[in-house]
Amino acid sequence: MKLNLMKTVLNLLIGLALVALSFIAAEEFSFSQNTDLASLKKLQADIDISAGTIHMSSHNSAIAEFKSVYTKKDFKAEVTLDSKKEHLSIRQRQANNINMKNGDKNDWWIKLPKNLETDLKLKLGAGEGIIDLSDSKITKMSFEAGAGNFELNLTNTPLSNLNVNAGVGSMTINLSGKHNNNMKASINGGIGEIKLVFPKDAGVRVKVNGLGSINKGGFKKQDGYYINEFYNNATDQIVATVNGGLGEIDLSLK
Repeated sequence: MKLNLMKTVLNLLIGLALVALSFIAAEEFSFSQNTDLASLKKLQADIDISAGTIHMSSHNSAIAEFKSVYTKKDFKAEVTLDSKKEHLSIRQRQANNINMKNGDKNDWWIKLPKNLETDLKLKLGAGEGIIDLSDSKITKMSFEAGAGNFELNLTNTPLSNLNVNAGVGSMTINLSGKHNNNMKASINGGIGEIKLVFPKDAGVRVKVNGLGSINKGGFKKQDGYYINEFYNNATDQIVATVNGGLGEIDLSLK
């Protein structure tokens, strides 16, 4: 009886030890690079991060800043600048073969120059992203996201074209504020929630396709579109197409 009890206790202790070992932090690596973009008149930025988290913002500097913390050597990225073509590229060495497991980390912090006209292509696999490029000179943006939760703030920008492809999870896109130009937006969602915030003073027309529910706050339906009260008379107009897949689509004005 005592022997069986001792075996049970021993097995329990071994199990607890294995659990504890699974929570021991993996070895971490870090990467940082500053790239001077002062000589550029316009920037084409192409950022491809396979999985993890990304925090992107803009600042009042001509320096682009890149920092990352990761747990696998294969996660290390290469940052290259072609000044003649005004093209900036950030790519992980083996982006298509990276498989993140429990305890793995691939965290990124990126800052771009606020006052440099920029066309941005951003690709992020599974993970989370907080992209705050408000008040910057983003003119075109393409964002491809996998599974996860993503927030995209593009308020007060001269954005003319936006293309977003989302997978599974939630996506919030804030297009409110002053833009002073026409804008076309295409948002494709998979399974999950899509929240879209539009400027209340611009003319907005939204075409929604999908099988999920729609919250049309501040919009009315007309000829198969959702429009706000300024759409027929406003100088600046936003025309958006939303393919929601399965999930909830939330429209609002701010």
